[in-house]
Amino acid sequence: MSSLDLNSLTRRGLLASMMVIVAICVSSCGRSGNVRSACNAEIEKFCAGESRAGQCLRKRLDDLSATCKEALVNAPNRGGDQ
Repeated sequence: MSSLDLNSLTRRGLLASMMVIVAICVSSCGRSGNVRSACNAEIEKFCAGESRAGQCLRKRLDDLSATCKEALVNAPNRGGDQ
C-alpha cells in the first residue's frame, strides 16, 4: 500500500470519527435545550439559583407541568444535569 493510499484512509477515518462526535454532541445538546425550554417556568419557580436544575426538578416531579415532566424524563441524566 502506498503512502498516498494510507493518507487517504487516515483522512477518511478521521472524518468519520469527527462526524460521529459531532452527531453525539448535537443530539445531547438538543435534548438539554428541550428541558430548558420546556421547564423554564419551573426552573425559575422551584430551582432559581440552583447549579443543577435537572436534579432540582427531579426532586419535584409531582409539581411539574406535563410538558416539563415529559422533557425531563426523556432527557439523559448526565450527572451534572442542566
